[in-house]
Amino acid sequence: VYSDQIPLSMELQKYTYQRCVDMQLEYELVLALMWRESRFQVDAVNINTNGTQDSGIMQINDVNRGWLRDQHNITNLMDPVQNINAGTIMLGDLIGKYGVNDGLMAYQYGEVGMQWQFSKGVYTNENIAILMSKRKDFQQILQQA
Repeated sequence: VYSDQIPLSMELQKYTYQRCVDMQLEYELVLALMWRESRFQVDAVNINTNGTQDSGIMQINDVNRGWLRDQHNITNLMDPVQNINAGTIMLGDLIGKYGVNDGLMAYQYGEVGMQWQFSKGVYTNENIAILMSKRKDFQQILQQA
């Protein structure tokens, strides 16, 4: 579960692994998503062109704050544990609904944005290709650990 080649504390690697087990998500995919979203920076913040903010290691958009608070008691997206909870809840739901590729599209764009991309004939993108490549890298890293 732990590799010093992954720039994330042992505690957060173990926590993320357990969340993946609980949510039936592939650990290496979640690591790749963390890498793609924030390069494992737990304090990452991005202000989007539409004025919304993405926060934390899994870059949770602030439009999700209300339902995450109300349904899952997630109150601080800058707390890495709460951010990982939020990200794995969202990713698990989206992959469960749409499968891996489309679930990743929905994670990136939101469900409405994903449908808009599909309406334009865009069913995947470079971000997902990079993420899936990085997933393989993490599989190799963890096999060597």
